[in-house]
Amino acid sequence: MILAGDIGGTKTALGIYSSEKGMGTPLARETFASANYACLEDIVAEFRLKFDFEIEKAAFGVAGPVSGGKAVIRNYPAAGCRQSLCIYFRETSNSFQPS
Repeated sequence: MILAGDIGGTKTALGIYSSEKGMGTPLARETFASANYACLEDIVAEFRLKFDFEIEKAAFGVAGPVSGGKAVIRNYPAAGCRQSLCIYFRETSNSFQPS
């Protein structure tokens, strides 16, 4: 199972996906108000209490720049909180061009 998340200052959306069932539709998903949590680990912990899947991989999109493995997210209460999840943010280019 793959945990995917969209992390933003206002809300954080998490979903569980299975490559066997297709990546288009999540098996479970939920949106959280980011300001109600101390850090991303707390959001993931609550999500996992509701949906008991064994997570093999995770990917997170963040609304902000990444530098030195740390995401800088505007208005996020604890954007640097990444130790217990062993998250390393990698900078990618946003090459999406509308046609």
